[in-house]
Amino acid sequence: MKKVFFLVLCFVIMTTGCVSPIISDEITFVYEDGEGKPRASTRDVSVTVCRLSEMELGPINFPAFMNVGDLHLLSFFIRNTGFVPLRNLKVTTEGEGFDHASGMYIVGNFAMGEVDFYDGIILAAEPGEHTLQLVVSYDLDTGEHVRIVEKATVTVTDGSEM
Repeated sequence: MKKVFFLVLCFVIMTTGCVSPIISDEITFVYEDGEGKPRASTRDVSVTVCRLSEMELGPINFPAFMNVGDLHLLSFFIRNTGFVPLRNLKVTTEGEGFDHASGMYIVGNFAMGEVDFYDGIILAAEPGEHTLQLVVSYDLDTGEHVRIVEKATVTVTDGSEM
């Protein structure tokens, strides 16, 4: 019995509007059967190519301690390091014990390789140990919604504990 190896080469031209192109090609396998007779078989082969989405967030300066009424500026950079544009990019802050009125930042469409900076202000509203969340969300052209959540525990005092 003979072993047969095949090498298939495909070339893909991708356009900027293409999210998941499908590569189709016709492949003909030429071989000999068990009796040594030449045989051929042709098949249509299709492969879906998925381009990766990836987001890089810079270091986030979460506070460890705050007093009620203190303001804190959260700032970091956002970079689209993937191979697809991101739609409806939005950054928000969440968590009980904080006023998030100045924590939302709407970017909208975010192209491949683009960099932006987030500067959002949080206000400590209630004493206690609270979980502060920074949420970066966006949509892919495939319809998938992506949420990246970074968390930190912040101790908020009423200011009289000095």
